[in-house]
Amino acid sequence: MAVFPGTTTVTHGQHGYNQGCRCDVCKTAKRKADRRRKARLKGTEPPSHGTSQSYSVYGCRCEVCVNARRDRRRKYEAKLAGTGPPEHGLVGYRVYKCRCEVCVGARRANDKKRMARPEVYAKEKERCWRKYGILNFTYEDYLQMLEDQGGKCAICGCGIKLKGKKKSDVAQVDHNHETGEVRALLCHNCNKMIGCGGKPSILRIGAEYLEKHSGRELN
Repeated sequence: MAVFPGTTTVTHGQHGYNQGCRCDVCKTAKRKADRRRKARLKGTEPPSHGTSQSYSVYGCRCEVCVNARRDRRRKYEAKLAGTGPPEHGLVGYRVYKCRCEVCVGARRANDKKRMARPEVYAKEKERCWRKYGILNFTYEDYLQMLEDQGGKCAICGCGIKLKGKKKSDVAQVDHNHETGEVRALLCHNCNKMIGCGGKPSILRIGAEYLEKHSGRELN
């Protein structure tokens, strides 16, 4: 039981929180009640779009609600920009724009932890492909193509894999920049060579140039 000045004796929990008690029991009960309320309202039509409740409580992800949340986030970050975070870490990096060693290290550790999850890694891969114009290519297609190639680069034949400590070890998607069609999986060096050469005629001239100045065919 809890006794508050000027009030009757009440029980700790949701009612105690409403009466002004901020003990651990009352705050935990308030958080549970909020989670239940959000779960009950999620997916239903919010009374008005563009508010903080329509996004966080009702779970609406329409264009109006998403853009309004971004605007609120930008204003909040602009208000805190340049001020020191109360505690350095991930929040200090994201919200307070702190770039100290502790905040940057926390962001890198969080990214590494996220990318260790297969579903997150797959979504990140597909997001990067879409950025480069590769639209109709999924992570499952990526795995199947790597298996069909026997885990080897389609040009030089060196071993490539899903993840690696070196950038050259990771299988990279080669595609036609005009049509977005995926050709094959290459190592980093071959993919860079194809990207810089651009056209088959230029690559042939480059091969002839190397043979001319080396006196022998390069392997």
